[in-house]
Amino acid sequence: GDGWTDADEASCSTGPLNETDYPTDSDGDGVCDNIDDIDDSPVFLVYSSTSQLFFVNEPITPLVANTFGGDVRTWEIWPFLPPGLALNGETARSTTSDGTISGAPMVVFDMQVFTIWANNSQHSSAVEITLQSVVPDPDDSDFEMIYLVDFMNLTTDLDETYLVPEIFGGNITSWSISPQLPEGLDFNTTNGLITGVVAVELNATTFTVSASNSLFLHTHDITISAKLLDTDGDGIPDVTDEDDDGDGWGDVTEEECETDPLDAISKPGDYDGDGVCDLADEFDDSPIVFFYASDRLELTVGLEMEALEPRIAPSAGGIIGFSVVPDLPPGLSMNNTTGVVSGTPTEPYDHLVLEYSHMFTAVNGQNSFSYTVDFIILAPIIENPDSDKDGWSDSDELECDKDPFDPVSFPEDIDLDLVCNHIDEDDDGDKIGDLIDAFPNDSTAWDDTDSDGMPDELTCKYSTDSTNCTPILIEDIDDDNDGWMDLNETNCATDPKDNLSIPADEDGDGVCNLLEEYVPPVVHILWICCVPILLLLLLLLWLLNPFEVEESEIMGPEPQFSSTERGWIGGGGEYDDPFVLREVTGVKPGSFAESHEIIKVTNITPRLMCDFIDMASEENGSRFSMRSIKSSSRGEVEFRLQFRDDQLTPKTTSYEGLIRFGKATVYFVWSVEVEVTKDTPEEEIAKKKAAKIEREAKRKAAVAEERAKEAEWKASKIEREAAQKASKIEREAAQKASEAAEKAAEIEREAAQKASEAAEKAAEIEREATQKATEIEFEATEKAAEIEFEAAEKAAEAKEAEDLEEQRAAEEKAEMEAEERAKEAEERAAEIEREAAEARAMLRKKAERRKAAEAEERVREAEREAAEEEARGAAEREVEREAAEIERKKAEKTAIIEREKAEKTAIIEREKADKAAEAKESLRKKAEERKRKLEEEERVSREDRKKAAAREEEVEAEIAERHAKLEDLEEEERRKEKTLLRVAGRMKKIDFGKIGFATHADKDDLDEIDGIGPFIEEKLNSLGIYKFSQIARMDSELEDRVNEAIEFLPGRVKRDRWVDQANVLAANPNLSTGEKGFGVVSLEAEHQAVEAMAMLRKKAERRRSMEMAERALAGAQRREAEELVRKKAEERKSLEDEGKDILDKL
Repeated sequence: GDGWTDADEASCSTGPLNETDYPTDSDGDGVCDNIDDIDDSPVFLVYSSTSQLFFVNEPITPLVANTFGGDVRTWEIWPFLPPGLALNGETARSTTSDGTISGAPMVVFDMQVFTIWANNSQHSSAVEITLQSVVPDPDDSDFEMIYLVDFMNLTTDLDETYLVPEIFGGNITSWSISPQLPEGLDFNTTNGLITGVVAVELNATTFTVSASNSLFLHTHDITISAKLLDTDGDGIPDVTDEDDDGDGWGDVTEEECETDPLDAISKPGDYDGDGVCDLADEFDDSPIVFFYASDRLELTVGLEMEALEPRIAPSAGGIIGFSVVPDLPPGLSMNNTTGVVSGTPTEPYDHLVLEYSHMFTAVNGQNSFSYTVDFIILAPIIENPDSDKDGWSDSDELECDKDPFDPVSFPEDIDLDLVCNHIDEDDDGDKIGDLIDAFPNDSTAWDDTDSDGMPDELTCKYSTDSTNCTPILIEDIDDDNDGWMDLNETNCATDPKDNLSIPADEDGDGVCNLLEEYVPPVVHILWICCVPILLLLLLLLWLLNPFEVEESEIMGPEPQFSSTERGWIGGGGEYDDPFVLREVTGVKPGSFAESHEIIKVTNITPRLMCDFIDMASEENGSRFSMRSIKSSSRGEVEFRLQFRDDQLTPKTTSYEGLIRFGKATVYFVWSVEVEVTKDTPEEEIAKKKAAKIEREAKRKAAVAEERAKEAEWKASKIEREAAQKASKIEREAAQKASEAAEKAAEIEREAAQKASEAAEKAAEIEREATQKATEIEFEATEKAAEIEFEAAEKAAEAKEAEDLEEQRAAEEKAEMEAEERAKEAEERAAEIEREAAEARAMLRKKAERRKAAEAEERVREAEREAAEEEARGAAEREVEREAAEIERKKAEKTAIIEREKAEKTAIIEREKADKAAEAKESLRKKAEERKRKLEEEERVSREDRKKAAAREEEVEAEIAERHAKLEDLEEEERRKEKTLLRVAGRMKKIDFGKIGFATHADKDDLDEIDGIGPFIEEKLNSLGIYKFSQIARMDSELEDRVNEAIEFLPGRVKRDRWVDQANVLAANPNLSTGEKGFGVVSLEAEHQAVEAMAMLRKKAERRRSMEMAERALAGAQRREAEELVRKKAEERKSLEDEGKDILDKL
């Protein structure tokens, strides 16, 4: 498995069965160094001369090749040498050749460049030489040829080259250059001129220009380098550099922003600092200010909420998106683009800890702004069955984790608020959340400042039976546990709930200093005397009243001093022409709304009370009523108009308020639509089921994700443990080898030490045995002599004690006894000698046994050492075997990994190549299809433009006819007709090539689009726009042109999103593709489009019915006004007639 065949390894003298033993191949030619006679390493070739002029039939000076590096196997030359010249080694050979060019040219040939290659099996090296063969012309003379430039550093595609050779002396008949000049540069072989603009990048390359006549040849070297233009010098050429001048603005952006992309000083303006220049920036990243009309919403589960739209300040910047923290209650959602909150709550929601439950944040590229809103979701008011008749509905019991069919199993509810403790955030009903309630299950207490288990206060206020309430807890009379009773701390002006706030008591008598201070009664009397004086002063000021303002000097609100940042929709602020405010729609019954505009009025008398009066209160009731406000000290007021549906509108109704601000001064018209929508019980059940399925799906997805993470973590853990185990095995093997070596050395040292100690011990034992034997012998001799001396003494004494008569017998007896005793002494001495001999023998035996034991011990020690040596050798061999096994496995694993990596890389490369080919083919097809579509669209656009041009001519004729008939119309119809004629005259501003051409026969009901009424539809028709598809194809520029042409409020077409609505109503595929042309619409998108279209049509029908009602009402009012004017005219005429009669009589 080492990449070498067994036959090759046998030839190269390496082991074919050992993958770590493989041949060396220095030059990488596949032949091992042992049998490789040729060095196939890189070759470097040079010639003695690279240009030479030959004379026909005259031997040339050989051109000798010099090679460095590896051996040369073959030589090649192109084109082939002319007759008479030869390259040594060009033909097949078995011996080494040197590549020399020699011979005598037999023919004339022009100056030509020949390329010579020196090759081996792995590498090659090439050299270009310039040769020419001529017949000498004696008239030719020597010359010198130079170029004034030896080095040129050019800029690709920019620098123009015009290089002329300077010639001194004779004539030149032939020119050539080697190697070939790069693309874009040309060499004139007639005069040696180098011209052109280099078109490619080129590293520094030396070009040899050769010039010759029939006798002489000279060369000149020119080094040329070329790089692409790099204006900012950042190493990235301008052709690929997105920012050529390095000023931080891309080239495309600078061109769009009309600044110089090659001038670092010329930068686009960026007022809001969002990276988009002011010229192209349609989005304002200025600071954001917004709010919601209501910062506290009480909703009911199952009832769809009224869409809550953010009110954005007129001066605020644009908004990229909205976010909310935390997530909205289940069932509610927010449009991250518009910030509109909508939906139907599915679960009750309340909070007790925070003042506001949710924070909404709007951001743009530079700024952000947050606004808080409080959501309270009440439980649904629907019939809920109680299967087990325990007083708790089935849904409540399920939510409280109880069995709805078991009357014994019912939820616990301490505060009897019908919310079980399981889900109740305030179990005991004391208005303090369980998370911060020290006694969450006792409604009589909630605070425990010193955490001693005794409440700070006790009250029966929140008890379910306050009449019979008896607290089981004991009230703490020292809340902060600082040694001072709460009542004393209150009297002493310290905080009874702060143990650091302690009354001062200098005398330590338990009564604080504050209560011990003595205040003379006279002080109180003096202060009481000041009261009448103060009253007199106030009366005097009222009488004098230097600030009294005459009623004629009071300045109330005036229209000319009233403004709003984004301007009024219309009107001048007078009674007959009030300021028109933007309509607010989608208000829920019984809810609250504010005007979009923040109204500011200045130049008012400071601190003047200004009131609001709805002049149409008979129809609106008190819905537009507002409290009076006072102007500031600068005479300014800011406010929003308010609407409150306090009479619960029963069905969808649009209210229009005519509000007067101040005393008959400033008037506003503001329309508010109250929208009443109700869900059927089936829809509510379906929504609940959908919400439940969604929650379950989210839970399962979270569990699956958690399991996947756990599996991934386990896999990584196993991999880490395997790596650690392998590393540990390697470390243990190395450690075992080291320990074995250390143990072997230690055993050797211990064996040598034990051998030395045994020898010393044996010698010492032998010395001790000899010394002891000598001592025993000496003791035995001394003891025998002592016995003899004692016997003699006793005999003498016996002899002296006996009578003379018995002296003889006694002497005989004494002699006998002496003999016996001497004999006994001898026997005793012999016995002692015998015992000494036995002792010596015993000692000798012990010494011998000890020597034998020591000899056996030495033998056993030697055997043990041999066994340990064998074990150590076996351990070392085992360690080496394990290390070799580990290395082998590691090498195998590395080889497998490398192979897999190579295979995987090859597969990936193939896949990439296939994908690239597929992508190219796909792009080609798409490009062809797009080209076809563009051509088709261009053709259709041209036809539409032609039709539009023809229609414009017809319209001009129609306009002339209609102008002639204006005088025959009534005032109102004439005014309307003039408007339509003005709009029709602007038809030329519309590019029908973009939106398509249509006629009245193709007409759609454009008033189905929200924001298009009957009159606006007539304007659009006058402009040539009849179909939804035409509106759907409008871009931003066309929207502005149409907006201006129909004399609509600025930006209204974009704000009402006519294009998006038209896309839906036309069932336009642009809904999916986002661009003009055909696309593929998914079933879901188609379904959504159908729903959206139905909703828009329903809304349009409702709006049309309301507009018809309004027109009918307006017609009735107009007729009533005309009748009133007619009656007043008759009365005035009658009075005038009576006056004339009286004058005639006088």
